[in-house]
Amino acid sequence: MSEVSLGKVMMAKGFRVAALARSGAGAQMMGERIVGWGRKDPVAILIAGPDGIAAFAPDGGVLSRAEIEALAPDVWGQFAQSARGQDA
Repeated sequence: MSEVSLGKVMMAKGFRVAALARSGAGAQMMGERIVGWGRKDPVAILIAGPDGIAAFAPDGGVLSRAEIEALAPDVWGQFAQSARGQDA
């Protein structure tokens, strides 16, 4: 099973930054032993600044809001809420 989720929102020089990552884990029985595995891969970086929110793929390409929402519905809104002030 794999899911895309928003990581911790961090502040950096007046900008809010967060990673969107796909993570997954699994396990299966092999005789009397359990074999398990996990992974976490970045899929986007979200940055909120004075000009609004921008999103970038790991290769540096620009991603649209629609592309981000296709990866994880409502994550743009979640990030926008955090950009308005986590401390509020």
